[in-house]
Amino acid sequence: MRDYKWRKGLGVIALCGLGGAILGSGMQILMNRSEPTAIKAAFNQFAPNLYWIALVCGIIGMVGYFYFNNLLKKDGYSNDEGSLFDKNENKMSIVMTFSTVCAILNFTAFGVNLQKDLASVYFVLFIMNAMLAFMGEVANISLIKKVRPELDSDPMNSGFKKDYFDKLDECEKIETGKASFKTMSGMIVMYVIVFVVCWFLIMGLEVSPVICLPVGFLWLIQTVMMIYHSYKLK
Repeated sequence: MRDYKWRKGLGVIALCGLGGAILGSGMQILMNRSEPTAIKAAFNQFAPNLYWIALVCGIIGMVGYFYFNNLLKKDGYSNDEGSLFDKNENKMSIVMTFSTVCAILNFTAFGVNLQKDLASVYFVLFIMNAMLAFMGEVANISLIKKVRPELDSDPMNSGFKKDYFDKLDECEKIETGKASFKTMSGMIVMYVIVFVVCWFLIMGLEVSPVICLPVGFLWLIQTVMMIYHSYKLK
């Protein structure tokens, strides 16, 4: 068993070394051959499209709500095993995710387009998408409440998430806990990857090192919040 762990550890070290060599070579090529001005121009041209992508996601969230509402209505909003809700619950979750993605892309688009010439036009899109994302999430949550009346938490309430979680059954709470743990573990890896991308942008495209600050702060805040809530629950 120890020999296996040593071999596994050496394999990881070898892969990390290979990855570092590839990243270093790529950074050198980027610094020598890229045209920062052209790349920045391409990004600036693409940036407004984030609003439209967010709009499409928001529309999918709302259309999905109306579709599943009509579908479940035919079944009397039943929650029995084999019911339409039972068969489509995962699809409904995906639809609501589109509303959340709409909000994320919308705020991202607002940030990267804040200083553009058509900022006032984009602001109208921002408000439209924000309302669409909000209505989509509230509508989909309300639809679940029709099927599961015990989950009667008010999405307009500031304590909605805690109240909603407390009303889940024990199996769902365990599943949520496992999903949260996997998300936290995955985010640590993602922070490292994002830092590497930031270093590429700083070294290759002459982007300000300030872009590393939000990533570091988010990582720090996430860690502190995790420790705080773990102590609070003891």
